[in-house]
Amino acid sequence: MAYELRFYRDWVKADELTSFEVKLRETDLAIRAHSDLTAEASKRVKRVRRDLEIYAESRPGFFWAMTPRRVDPDSPDIVREMVESAALYGVGPMAAVAGAIAQAVGRELLKFSPEVIVENGGDVFLQMNRPTRLMLYSGEKSAFGGKLVVKIDAPGEPRGVCTSSARIGPSLSHGAADAVLAISDNAALADAAATAIGNRVKSPQDVPDVLEQEKSRGLLLGAVVTIGETFGAFGEVELEEL
Repeated sequence: MAYELRFYRDWVKADELTSFEVKLRETDLAIRAHSDLTAEASKRVKRVRRDLEIYAESRPGFFWAMTPRRVDPDSPDIVREMVESAALYGVGPMAAVAGAIAQAVGRELLKFSPEVIVENGGDVFLQMNRPTRLMLYSGEKSAFGGKLVVKIDAPGEPRGVCTSSARIGPSLSHGAADAVLAISDNAALADAAATAIGNRVKSPQDVPDVLEQEKSRGLLLGAVVTIGETFGAFGEVELEEL
């Protein structure tokens, strides 16, 4: 798999926290905490990747599944998070992998730091004691590209803030959204939700109905969709314009 330059990391300003990165094959994490926890994060990444890879070796097709899978009783924690979250949204387990890994690492680092941000390819797990602002990047050609900031204000509470796009990055989407952002208290669920919502947004006219359906389901704390010049949002979403 080719490495994709994560240029958006240059936009992050968190001078009060220590920033470091952990990379292992496809996993590429940008982390912020109260101290340099590279060793602890690296150990956790190796463990969850090993658990996932060993499990998948005995389940041919797991990595490429486009539909939900059943939870095996002997599934490691990382697999259970992925499978259960993806099943709620009718997508394959790998739709939740980036959020699940970010969350597994973040939960581990909270043992050593009261505040943590873990970003994994645009999917974020965070637990902060102050408001945190994250840029929603919809692409250079989007009417909203680089202009919207999502404010997360949930002191001491975990949040998964995950994105999917039909236009940007390696995400597989069957829709046409420039960007879909999903917010949950579970990053694996937010990751699967962003993929599923993106699959259903094929035109600007789909945005109101798709968001109303998600609001009614009650699985997410909030969501944002941009496509062309159309924008929609609901829930725990406070937006600021740059």
